Amino acid sequence: MNMPHLIKIFVFSILLTYCYRSYAIEIVGDVSDSVKQEVISAFKGGLPITHLGHVIKVYPEQTGATVYKIEGNEAIFTIYHSRHEYGYKYFNAKYSCPDGECFLVFYNDFQVLY
Repeated sequence: MNMPHLIKIFVFSILLTYCYRSYAIEIVGDVSDSVKQEVISAFKGGLPITHLGHVIKVYPEQTGATVYKIEGNEAIFTIYHSRHEYGYKYFNAKYSCPDGECFLVFYNDFQVLY
């Protein structure tokens, strides 16, 4: 491989990494600042997913998220990730803080084609 080709690959990989780590978080509704901060920091930090106190998986690669409903200490999300040549996957998630312990549950995994 020649040097210009290697430089192009390097620049493309940097742009790809930057794009995959961008976040679009929109919070809709009347909710406390502490819940807003919890939601935003969770997405920016690589989101450990817990349910009933057990860590299930970590998704640091989300490409974006939209909170389309939020009430009290609960939020509903649509999260886009895993972009590839045929489209990208998305799934819904519910953020909840029952009894002071916050967790996020993913459900309804979908494939979006373009």
